[in-house]
Amino acid sequence: PVWILITCPLVAVLGWLLFITLGCRKRPSQTLLLLLTASFFPMILAIIKGSPLYDGWRHFLFAYPPLVVLAARGWDEALEIFRRKGQKILIVCVFAFLALDPFLWMVRAYPYYTVYFNALTGGLKGAYGRFETDYWGNSLRAAAEWLGDYHLKNYPNRAAFVRSDGHPMQTYPYLKARLGQRYFPYNYPDEYRSL
Repeated sequence: PVWILITCPLVAVLGWLLFITLGCRKRPSQTLLLLLTASFFPMILAIIKGSPLYDGWRHFLFAYPPLVVLAARGWDEALEIFRRKGQKILIVCVFAFLALDPFLWMVRAYPYYTVYFNALTGGLKGAYGRFETDYWGNSLRAAAEWLGDYHLKNYPNRAAFVRSDGHPMQTYPYLKARLGQRYFPYNYPDEYRSL
């Protein structure tokens, strides 16, 4: 639940709050019950069973679409309850403002969408050091390419002995392409050296 709250856009989080506070005043339909079950039952079951859930909430990404529908229902309920023109304009403006943050993040952070953290944590800077910010290892390619370029610029005639975290194939192709015969994958199995 913590990962969902800190990595989903605030437009969705506020939509859920609106749904909980405004949407629960009606008798739930079968569709709504299905959405609630699809969203929460797997997570509750995993918590009760003590299932090993590593980092992030990638095990429950299938629950996100129903959660988005619930958030949309919350925003819709707000528009139904607050009928005055000024109130509706305010709701639409808040929605648009909150939806702008993840959109701007996608433009700025392309292709590293998975390192999005919302304002509840202070964004990526606020999450850094408190949460695993790149558990998919998306930045390893950029880091390996930077390291190769740095080594060639500063030590053009020296060998580079490199040991990286994670699986060797996450960095090997990029370092090999940058450094060629200067690159020695330190402490890797021999089968990777022959690639």
